[in-house]
Amino acid sequence: MVLTQQGRLDEAITEYRAAVQIQPSSEALTGLGAALGQQGRLDEALAVGFESLQLDPASAEGHYNVGSTLARLGRLDEAVVHYRRAVRLKADFAAAQAGFGETLAQQGQWLPAISAFETALRMNPALVEVRHRLGQVLVAQGRLDDAITQYAEALRLEPGHPDIQTDLGFALAAHDRPLDAIPHFTEAVRLAPNFAPAHYYLGLALAGTGRFDEAAGHLTEAVRLDPTIDGARRALASLGRRGHR
Repeated sequence: MVLTQQGRLDEAITEYRAAVQIQPSSEALTGLGAALGQQGRLDEALAVGFESLQLDPASAEGHYNVGSTLARLGRLDEAVVHYRRAVRLKADFAAAQAGFGETLAQQGQWLPAISAFETALRMNPALVEVRHRLGQVLVAQGRLDDAITQYAEALRLEPGHPDIQTDLGFALAAHDRPLDAIPHFTEAVRLAPNFAPAHYYLGLALAGTGRFDEAAGHLTEAVRLDPTIDGARRALASLGRRGHR
């Protein structure tokens, strides 16, 4: 486990395989599967994960690892089954609740996903990425006030996160609060100058508050960084018709 946490995956895999050869156990197989998964060797990780569950079908960690691997393989229905078993077997398993929520969200099951994310956060309020994903799902549900609350708390925990700065700005802008959104987009651009969506949304917010020349600069940069952002091209064309380039 320590070797895996340190990123020394080859050594971890060697040690886990040696342990399994001496005495097969669910714990060693679960650790081996996790290390293989971190290396992207998903088919191997899944096979090892199923082997661990044969030894201990009641292992919450085993079901969590299998669920995580299945989700990464795109086998979402199967992943949900194992995540659900993991959280039933271990009620305080925040990581499993988070994975469960993420998989449900990928399936478009918004309300169960929100419930799983909220459960994970009650267990561990400091899970920034879970709070971020909860905010995104709440936006998808049109619950902008709740999303803004989640994004703001995530930024309190990790202010230097450009994606969350951008998403909070987006939610504020969607809530017809462009003046509040602009500082978050500006901070996202400062943190990640090559992040095209931040330039795009900053440009839109600036244009919405009448700062057309500044808006044109950010929209131009968004197109330069990512020519596929058609909205930025359209916004630039609109500004050009008004004489702002």
